[in-house]
Amino acid sequence: MSKIERIKCGNGNCFLVEEEDNAILVDTSRIKYKDMILEKCKGHNVRLIVLTHGHVDHIQNAAYLSRKLNAPIAMHKADFELTKNNMLEPLSAHTLPGKYMFYPTKSMLYGDRIKMEKSALKISNLKNVTVHFGHGKSMIL
Repeated sequence: MSKIERIKCGNGNCFLVEEEDNAILVDTSRIKYKDMILEKCKGHNVRLIVLTHGHVDHIQNAAYLSRKLNAPIAMHKADFELTKNNMLEPLSAHTLPGKYMFYPTKSMLYGDRIKMEKSALKISNLKNVTVHFGHGKSMIL
């Protein structure tokens, strides 16, 4: 069974997913957390860095950590252009950005409201699983 360790980076998260003697680092956070994340990865044989999406608060340390850990980076090709310019994706908000929620809820910022709401519904219908969020604490549903 995999072991998942949350690495809290301000209001965002990275995760170390470890199986036997290998690990994957999920997301790399902002530059001010690079040394802390590298320290957490030591001794975990990180073989791959997976970026969930191209927003700067999830990718900023990817190249640095890739070099230091000698691990390749994987991400969906549709997000690659965002690594060059986060302003390429227009975002909308239906509530006051910056207001923190303390439970799983619909995203306050999104590119496509219908897709976001469908995704939130799928997640809310899951049972007996742990969901690890990019922002906030992991939660058992």
